[in-house]
Amino acid sequence: EILRSTPLSPPSSSPLITSEEEFDLKISGDHVLVFFLAFWSGACRRLSPVFENLRAKHHAAAEFFRVDVDAVGLEMHLRKEATAVPSVQYWRKGEKVDEVVGWNVERLEAMVEAALGV
Repeated sequence: EILRSTPLSPPSSSPLITSEEEFDLKISGDHVLVFFLAFWSGACRRLSPVFENLRAKHHAAAEFFRVDVDAVGLEMHLRKEATAVPSVQYWRKGEKVDEVVGWNVERLEAMVEAALGV
């Protein structure tokens, strides 16, 4: 069912960051996870439910956001050092602490658990 999603129907429900200014504001929190994705990407569509499950499990301890790289533009994507999609970055008080690039569910889960001390 998730693979049938279209760009007009985003496959997840985490808030979508739509500008670099908004991004810079959101990452100033204590524990922030940002999912860089492209809605046309099969790997991103497969990772979306994993990201949303992590959000459901850890929403009290961290903030979860998405960035549609096609909507915000390649320049911002590259300035934030998200060199591929899917990428999930962990930010703490405005500093990037860790990142998982590509389809790697085990590494993503481990990064979130280590970041949150679970």
